[in-house]
Amino acid sequence: MKAYLCCGNKTGVKAPDEWIGFDIRMPCDVLQDVRTLDPRRFRGSTVFATPPCNGFTDLPWRPATGEGLDVLEACWAICQEADEWLLENSRFARRYLGPAACHRDGHYFWGTLPVPEFRHVKGRTSGQNPLRRAALPVIIKEIASLKDVL
Repeated sequence: MKAYLCCGNKTGVKAPDEWIGFDIRMPCDVLQDVRTLDPRRFRGSTVFATPPCNGFTDLPWRPATGEGLDVLEACWAICQEADEWLLENSRFARRYLGPAACHRDGHYFWGTLPVPEFRHVKGRTSGQNPLRRAALPVIIKEIASLKDVL
C-alpha cells in the first residue's frame, strides 16, 4: 500500500490515484484522523506524511502553541512501522523528531526515501485555496517514481 497521511488534495505525490490519502477533510480517500489509525496497519507500506506544522512553528508575531503535536507524533509512529517512508514538516519539528535527514528550502524531511533537489518558487498566495498554498513543490511528486527505481 502507498499511504499519504494528512494528504490535503494529494498534490505532493506523482500518480495520486496510486496513493490512499488519509485526512480529516475532503478531498481524500479515507476520511479519518491519523491519530485513530493503528500504526501496525502500515507495516510493509510506503508512507508519505505531511502533518500540519502551524502549532509548533515559532514566528516573530506568534509563538508556537503546541497544537497539532499529537498529529505529528501519530504520523511519526505510523512512519516507523512502514518499510519506506518520508515525513515532511517545518524546521521546528526538529525539536520533536531530532535532526532532519535533509531539507530543501523551507521543507524538512525525515525518512528512508531520497528527496530530489528542487527549488521552491514562491509566488502570490493570497486568495488561494489553503490546500494549494500548503502543497509541496511539483518536483516532490518524483518521490513516488524514485521509490520504483530503488
